[in-house]
Order: sequence, then C-alpha cells, then structure tokens
Amino acid sequence: MPQQSLPASIKQTIGFTEVLIEYSRPGLRGRDMYKDLTPVGKVWRTGANLSTKISFSDAVIIDKEVIPKGTY
Repeated sequence: MPQQSLPASIKQTIGFTEVLIEYSRPGLRGRDMYKDLTPVGKVWRTGANLSTKISFSDAVIIDKEVIPKGTY
C-alpha cells in the first residue's frame, strides 16, 4: 500500500548551483489543515514521515554565512 503521506521534491538550478528539497506532504484524510494539523500558536514540524532535507551542489551563502555543498 502507498504511504498516506506522500514524499515530494522540488529541484531548481540557481545560477550554476542545483538546489533540491525533499519532504513528505501530510495527507489530510478528512482533517482540517488549519484546525487539526497546524493549530495557530503551536509549534509544528515540517515533514509527515521523514525529516525535510535540502541539498546544494555547490557552496552557497545564506545571510552572509557560507554553507558548504551537501545535504542538510
């Protein structure tokens, strides 16, 4: 049987650097997105089954900090 929360990804080339984001999308299964899954004022995690990952093919600079190429 397929997982109820399906994996998804997006890949984008920015300049010469490939950026890949992999995540799991929560399946609503009759629940209300804003009342049941993301209540206002509560901390909630991204990813339904697995942790969200971001990958860079080259080193990048984010807010003046150099992030080496790799997966985080």
